[in-house]
Amino acid sequence: VSTQSTGITGLNGKLVAVKRFRKAHGQTWNCKLLHKFSWDSLLEKKEKELRELKFKEHKAKDEERQINETYRKMVAMKKQRVDLLAKSRREDAAGGPVSYTHLTLPKKRI
Repeated sequence: VSTQSTGITGLNGKLVAVKRFRKAHGQTWNCKLLHKFSWDSLLEKKEKELRELKFKEHKAKDEERQINETYRKMVAMKKQRVDLLAKSRREDAAGGPVSYTHLTLPKKRI
């Protein structure tokens, strides 16, 4: 730990070595040593945030997929109804038998 602290404090007050057009040009280093801090804890925190973000995205995609599937089913049922009505109108125009029993459709499921 002592070598770390001397290395970090050795940077304090020195100019940041970057190109002239960078934001940090002309700035000086100001480093502090955080006790009880490890990179592993920082990495674990970042990985946890990433996992949670991916889970939320996956959940949102699943919900959207379900909505789209329900919409497609409703469109198919509407098309089936329109086709049945058109068929019955054609039969009526042709003078064929008029039977409305074939017009019963299954109940909507939402």
